[in-house]
Amino acid sequence: MSAAARDAALASALLAAAVYVGSGGLAHLDPALLGYLGATLAAFAAIAYRASAFWRRRPSAFYARALAQALREPARLGRALVAAGDALVAQRFVARRSRVRWAAHLLLSLGTLASFAITLPLVFGWLRFVAAGEAPARYRAVVLGVPTPSFAVDGALAWLAFHALTLSGVAVALGAALLLALRLGGRAPHASGSAAFHLAPLLLLLAVALSGLALPATRHAPRLFDLAAAAHEAAVIALLAALPFSKLHHVLVRPLQV
Repeated sequence: MSAAARDAALASALLAAAVYVGSGGLAHLDPALLGYLGATLAAFAAIAYRASAFWRRRPSAFYARALAQALREPARLGRALVAAGDALVAQRFVARRSRVRWAAHLLLSLGTLASFAITLPLVFGWLRFVAAGEAPARYRAVVLGVPTPSFAVDGALAWLAFHALTLSGVAVALGAALLLALRLGGRAPHASGSAAFHLAPLLLLLAVALSGLALPATRHAPRLFDLAAAAHEAAVIALLAALPFSKLHHVLVRPLQV
């Protein structure tokens, strides 16, 4: 077994153990999300394999050691954190090329990160919402088995909690649509292979976002909701399958900028 395969197997085993423990021995897994769980575990194994193989290459390992050394030295840690905020969060290097493209990148990246941050704990059974016992009009989030303070179901916090995925989906849809418009408008490479490489991830992200937004829109129409749910699950599984092998894998490379 190669070192990358060994790393992927170990990382997958740790994640599976974390899912088991965090979900109360699988008791809090949502049966409707099991398809997402299986796809996420498979994608995580592939991502861990590619990440390990990439960072073990001699040129990549050189930068990895430099980054690790910078993170251990207080004087350089501040500069590294500033660089990470500028390049990985604010993405100002894109703003220097185009303000419109920068806005699209921010919508897409931050919306996607927010979606994963919300969805993965739900899929892993680490996060769930339950009615507060003392009042039927109040709910509380339970995180890794620890109940949080309750909140009113008609309050601002409840609205944000129950609509956060919708807001993230809107951001992803807007960002993906804007980048598609820019590329199809002639500002992208014209070679067919290159165009497919750049366009396919955007189309997948747009499909995930639009099918996800269709879920709340069809909640009062059971048949349409079932179709939307099936389409959304298929789109998410396709995205997860493509994640380690498409342009989306650049998230494994981007930390080198720090």
